[in-house]
Formats: sequence, structure tokens, C-alpha cells
Amino acid sequence: AAVVIMACDRADYLERTVASVRAALGVRPGDVDKFPVFISQDGRHKATRAFAEGPKAKDFHWMQHLEDRPPTTRTRFRWDSVAYYRIAAHYKWAMKTLFDDLGYERVIVLEDDMELSPDFFGYFEAAGKVMDADPSVYTVSSWNDNGQKIHVSDERRLYRSDFFPGLGWMLHKALWRELAPKWPDSYWDDWMRLSDVRRGRESIRPEVCRTFNFGEVGSSKGQFFRAYLREIKPASERIDWASQSLAYISNGDAYEDQVRRTLASATIIDSPTQVRLVPPENAATNVYKVIYASERDFNRLAKRFGVFAEWKDGVPRAGYRGVVTFKMYKGRATVMLVP
Repeated sequence: AAVVIMACDRADYLERTVASVRAALGVRPGDVDKFPVFISQDGRHKATRAFAEGPKAKDFHWMQHLEDRPPTTRTRFRWDSVAYYRIAAHYKWAMKTLFDDLGYERVIVLEDDMELSPDFFGYFEAAGKVMDADPSVYTVSSWNDNGQKIHVSDERRLYRSDFFPGLGWMLHKALWRELAPKWPDSYWDDWMRLSDVRRGRESIRPEVCRTFNFGEVGSSKGQFFRAYLREIKPASERIDWASQSLAYISNGDAYEDQVRRTLASATIIDSPTQVRLVPPENAATNVYKVIYASERDFNRLAKRFGVFAEWKDGVPRAGYRGVVTFKMYKGRATVMLVP
């Protein structure tokens, strides 16, 4: 898979990301050859280009996206809204360059404000095999929207999600061929979360994030950063993903059956105070479900339990069939918000 770091005018952020990518590539012999890295710069920011072509980005490939004309809209937007039009155009150009012009089969998309876990590339190689074999897999992501320290524990656990997580993700050439003709003019990530774009497919994502987003300053103006992003727990173990069985995540129907069985045996609660601590060896069976009746009801309960209270096109963040799963008390209890 080619790796592309999407950059614009944050040279200091880019330097931190490049150092992290280089460190992750050095964990396993051969990854430098398996994962060629491209820095795709949008615009003419001099410091960003100087770094991307300098010695600290040695062996990475720099490419530059220049718009023929600024994006236009039918209505008047603030500057930060126009920025999202520029971002969507940059993404489309970078994907076209890597897939159509250079012929890569898979692309891992990073942004210039991310640090990677030590097992980042091993994770994507293993999960990528699941994606290749199962057409119900939409993308592979390194991100969990509810990956805060208080909600995660198992660094080996993966999930399927109807919500496209983004923030360090991989897609296949076949998906790009499908998306390219209808790529949106702006807000590409929310567009990928639409049901008529996703078409019932699911993304694979980890319980514990394989990326840490440090970008408080950017086009989103630090949206959600203080409330959620800075509390994300990045993975710290060097897991040998080639030795991990991913059979439980590899078949969509079997995965759904597994979730249904877990729900059937879970204890119904409606408040965090009803969660009971058990010895760590009993944590796997200490499962609770919280029933919600509507999006508004979900948001109320999500805030009560401290998870992301947001939906996109009828899907809650990190949701699978409307079920949002997270941990409590250092992994000694599992809680599932259930429609």
C-alpha cells in the first residue's frame, strides 16, 4: 500500500508526523519497501515544501497539488468552509495520482497531525487481507471515536462499524473506482458516511487507536479536540498482527451473529452507577446493555456515559447496527448502547 500524508501549511506538524511514520516503518524489517510514503502538499507554502524536500523527509516522495482556480460555491461561505472545498479537491487529486497514475492497489491516508503506534503497519497489513477478501468491508481505519483512555483496554480487539472513522485509514483501488466519478466538492468525510455511498458496507476499526491526532490547530478549529481527541489512548504494544487470528472479524454475517449473542446475555442498565466491578478474570462476561429509543435518547445516554454523542446520516459514531460498544473501569466491564 502507498502511504500518503496530506499536508498544506503546517510544516511543524508535518515534521512531527514524518518522524512518527519513519519510526513505525522501522519496527518490522521490510516495511520501508512495502509501504512507500508520499507527502502530498496542497498549495505553495514554502516552509512545508522545504521540509518535504529536505533531509528529514529523505526517501519520502513529495508531490504538489495546485488548483487552477479557487473553489466556488452557490452561497457565501466563511473562510473555514471554503477550506473544506480545497481539502476535498486535494484528496481527489491525491487519490487519482496514486491509484490511477501510479497504479497502487491500496492507499493508506494520513494527515499531517498524526502520530502512529509501533504496530501501525502490521495492523494495516493484517486487516487489509480481510478487506481484500470480503467485499462487505468498506475501509480499514486506525481510529476509534470512543478511544479515550477510560473507554478502552484491549489492544488486540477489532470491531466492524457502520460509521466511517477516517483519521488514518485505507481503501482499495476498487472502492476508489466506484467513488471517483461522484467525489464531492466539499466535506468528503461526511459524504463517505452517507448510506447511499457506503451501501451497507462496514469499516474495520480497533478498540485502541493506532493513530493519535495532535492537531488542535487546523481547518476544523480544534473541534472536539479538548473534549475527546486529547484523551485518546494510543496503542503502545508491538503486536505481531500476522500471528493474530482475525477470523472473528472476517465474515460479516458471523460477526453480526456474535454481536447478537453478546446482547442476548447482557444485563440491562440505564446508568453508569449500575455497572458492577468484577475481578479482571471475569471481565469478559461482565457485559451491560443500555436501551435507547431515538437519536435524542441516545445522545442523552451517551453524554451520561461519556461517549461521543453525534450521528451522521442515522449512524452514531463507532456504531454497528446502531450498537455502540465501549469499556469501563479499565476494561473490567463492557457497555453497549443498543437501539
